Amino acid sequence: MTRKTWVDFWPESTASLSKEDLQSLDESNFDDLLRMVARRERKSSGSGKRARSIRRKLIIRRRNEKRIPYSKKALSYRFLDCENISSVSPDRKKNWLPLHRRKGKTADIDCKDFSFIDNPIETMRLFWKIVDAECKSRGFRINFEDRQVLDIGPFLLLGSLRERMTPVILGGSIRPSTQKVLAAVDLMDFLRIGGLPKLSSDDIWPLPLHRRRRGGSSSPNASVAMQSSTVERVADQTVASVNEWLGTLSPSEELTVAGASALKTVITEALNNAERHGRVQGDGEWVTAGFMARRQSEVDGKVRTTHVCHLGLMNLGLTISDTIKSGPEHILGQLKKYQDLHRSSRISQDTLSTVFALQDGISRVEQGCGSPSGGTGMMDIVEFANEVGRQPAGILQTTVAILSGKSYIRFAHPFSRGVESGDGRRLQWFNEPNLVTAPPSNDFVMDLPHAFPGTMITARFVLDDAWEEEDARDDD
Repeated sequence: MTRKTWVDFWPESTASLSKEDLQSLDESNFDDLLRMVARRERKSSGSGKRARSIRRKLIIRRRNEKRIPYSKKALSYRFLDCENISSVSPDRKKNWLPLHRRKGKTADIDCKDFSFIDNPIETMRLFWKIVDAECKSRGFRINFEDRQVLDIGPFLLLGSLRERMTPVILGGSIRPSTQKVLAAVDLMDFLRIGGLPKLSSDDIWPLPLHRRRRGGSSSPNASVAMQSSTVERVADQTVASVNEWLGTLSPSEELTVAGASALKTVITEALNNAERHGRVQGDGEWVTAGFMARRQSEVDGKVRTTHVCHLGLMNLGLTISDTIKSGPEHILGQLKKYQDLHRSSRISQDTLSTVFALQDGISRVEQGCGSPSGGTGMMDIVEFANEVGRQPAGILQTTVAILSGKSYIRFAHPFSRGVESGDGRRLQWFNEPNLVTAPPSNDFVMDLPHAFPGTMITARFVLDDAWEEEDARDDD
């Protein structure tokens, strides 16, 4: 069959040209048609403006896709550099196109098993896809397909990245149970999600979103006392929220005075470290949020009512492996020995550095002669999650995941916490004998395909033993 040319469609009026007619022409013939129609219009009416208008209407009529109604603000959008986004996709600046040059089709990105705790490799790949679409797509949707929030961490990262992304995300879909959590924790605005009906959240107990402004944006005259009070306020609210969660149990519980003090110290130290380790020294950005949800979960083949808790602490700045490089000489000497021991493992030098830095007594700050007292923050967080959380089997077991750059470490059974050594330090080398001379298990220590822009600590644990009481009643 002979392909038609623009001569076959030379119209008395452009209104007589259908979409099918225009799409039957190849690019060369369509360009010829546009040129001849515009020339005829300029000759007959003398109006170049009208000729351009007719040309534009024919282009739109020929399109396969529905035109995206960009706002004037979006059309004038310029590339905004962002180290956090570029960490996920280092080629972002090279790949980014202005909207008027984009020809990529609209597409959906489906976030399934969206969890750093359960699915770190694929979740980081999803973030790369989102950044790649932000660079090239005319518009795309993000669909949250999980039946419930599996991990608060990915939502904290997505909200932070969206701040400086090109505004081409065209909405998406979300499950009601996920929407309830995001709304209760004040994450909807952070994620730029709007226009949804309000849902009842009487089975959600939130620790609302808190964040410190973007690194480098604080005034040089900013009050240190004001910054310290913000950290203390977040730490106090975290303690209050955990006590509220414990108070919902039957019988109700609460943190001991020592436990509340320890938790406040852990949160305060984590946030202060986030500020110290920002890309702008002493001016780091952090984000925190959490929640407890009452859920029906399957335990040992039976459906049980459980109270599942999530806590997320995110520092957008230097990675753990970056900060340990400025440690004292004796620490760096030990680190090199550890890296050399496991150079043949399938784990990168940066990830081995991260494992090493998590051990008690390892700090970039000199602690004094032979003292192992410093550098306990990470193990304190892991210890808290294990002390407060119960230990059911399967997906409900206490888990703390740490992402830092391309390094990923998961504290979970059988490596759920640090093991106290002879000198009192808590150590976890992620191998069965828990020996520094044995390589870490690749199921718990791994390299990510794309870099996390800083450090994330995300924890999930269960508060109650309700299934044990129900089992006892079933046996009566």
